[in-house]
Amino acid sequence: MAKNQAATKPEVPAYIPEGLRRTTGDVIGFHDLEDHGPIYGIPMAAKLSDSKLEPSKPSCFIIFKIVADPQLPPCLCYEGSGDDQQVITAKEGDLVGVWTKPGMRPIFQACGRKVFMSFAGEKKLRGRPEAQSPMKVYDCHISDGPNRTVPLIEDNRIQSIGAKTPWHKEPLTAAARGKTREPGEDDDDFGF
Repeated sequence: MAKNQAATKPEVPAYIPEGLRRTTGDVIGFHDLEDHGPIYGIPMAAKLSDSKLEPSKPSCFIIFKIVADPQLPPCLCYEGSGDDQQVITAKEGDLVGVWTKPGMRPIFQACGRKVFMSFAGEKKLRGRPEAQSPMKVYDCHISDGPNRTVPLIEDNRIQSIGAKTPWHKEPLTAAARGKTREPGEDDDDFGF
């Protein structure tokens, strides 16, 4: 397309079958158990990246498909960041990210099963330096079913590539992982 040509927008279909809803296939926001209360949903996938605070350590978020229950308050989550951040309400079926912490280990084996998880406080670990922050503790209730590891659908780590994760028990080198993703590259294969 020439530089001076404007892109044309396709027409919106006049008819969309009932029972469907518009979705981008990505998370609508991030749920914080300490700020927003418990989450009830189904872990579907996970994404890894370098931590913004300590780039040599990985950060991970699990993508939950929200399940509604009339006895529970609505699932709130943060959309956007910084000054643009706002709290929105997720609806049943929405995909919501939850940044993981060490106390959330059980959810990594709960792919496809219903999970109710809440923040349960903090625990000071014995033998740790006094200045070290206490570990966050989470209460996880998981529906019956086989243990299946939540699939890792995106690994954008660069500086923390050698760190252990629930998917990498041994250090992983960039060469062993294969090609690295370029910023903005979109080749997700969600597999669900």
